[in-house]
Amino acid sequence: MTMYRINRGAQAQSTTLDYVRITVPAGRRLIVHGLRSTGMASAAAAGCSTGVYQSASGSGGTAVTIEPLDETSAVLSGLTAAFGGTEATLGEMRAQTDWQPGGGVDVWPSVPGVVAEFWDAASYQVSIRGISGTGSVAHELLFEVK
Repeated sequence: MTMYRINRGAQAQSTTLDYVRITVPAGRRLIVHGLRSTGMASAAAAGCSTGVYQSASGSGGTAVTIEPLDETSAVLSGLTAAFGGTEATLGEMRAQTDWQPGGGVDVWPSVPGVVAEFWDAASYQVSIRGISGTGSVAHELLFEVK
């Protein structure tokens, strides 16, 4: 088991574009242990929500660094992350954060030990994308791949 972290930094949230899209090798299970969403705007605004979805068919874009939490580990072959390019088609949402753009923070899960699991026999994707609101936000995703 290897734990990973993705943090792309502050970005304007979109309900049509992925904050990040992770491509997972066939037959591997991606388990989300935590998502921390921090509003990065300079003033309070209407609340925002973000979801973590199983997705498919996204491609291309700009690579995002996947950081192993154990510095002696390498990133699993075929495990990649990106934003932009052809956006993924969203499937089922498995996790959600609700945050205030002017510095509000939400952490999923709110109950320790709860995880969101994703799996498919074929290669698949997991996307972080806005549900509502377009405030500036930074997300940090902690996950493992088995």
